[in-house]
Amino acid sequence: MLLVLSAAFGPSIVDSVAAVLAGPEAYAANGSSPSLWENIVRQVIGLCLLCYVLFRQEPSLKSIGLDFKISDVPISIVLTIVGYLSYWALLNLLMISYYKSVGSPPVPWRGAGGVLGPTFSWAAAFMVIVNPVFEELIVKAYVITEVTALTGSILLASLASVLLQDTYHLYQGWLNAAALTGLSLVTALYYAKFRRVLPVILCHFYFDAVAFWIIVKGYY
Repeated sequence: MLLVLSAAFGPSIVDSVAAVLAGPEAYAANGSSPSLWENIVRQVIGLCLLCYVLFRQEPSLKSIGLDFKISDVPISIVLTIVGYLSYWALLNLLMISYYKSVGSPPVPWRGAGGVLGPTFSWAAAFMVIVNPVFEELIVKAYVITEVTALTGSILLASLASVLLQDTYHLYQGWLNAAALTGLSLVTALYYAKFRRVLPVILCHFYFDAVAFWIIVKGYY
């Protein structure tokens, strides 16, 4: 498990820590962030490594809940709504708390345009497709399955998954990364309970696809 996570997310965690130390805006400006194509290649390699590890343990990806049912689609929509409301509520709570303690509003995250780019690109289109599969198969399905098997605790496994996902999103700034806990916890608890990963992947895809559509329309 540590090998899979290190190969899949080690560079992202290093990038996120560097973003926190330098500041997200300064970090993006100095060109240290990896390109979209580099991210896509790294994610495909990470998925291949996961498939190899699972092949050595089980004959198929069904061992972590990757198969299709019609009910996955409406469930994914419910997850998206509940997850977004959780994210929105936590984000606003953190922003209000920050303002009351500091006296000024926090610096907002630049949005998905800072990750996918300000205009349409094929790299961004591929990223929207690959990234949900990459993240949710490894961070949700694989991590929760393995940590549950090691500890016997669904709650601990869910929290480990959420913490990992928050860590490599720190490049968005601590405020947005912390707010993502709401969304991540909803999908983590769903997977831990039902062991169905496709609704979680679809939920992630909806968020990325909407962000990409906004970029294409020029609203960023």
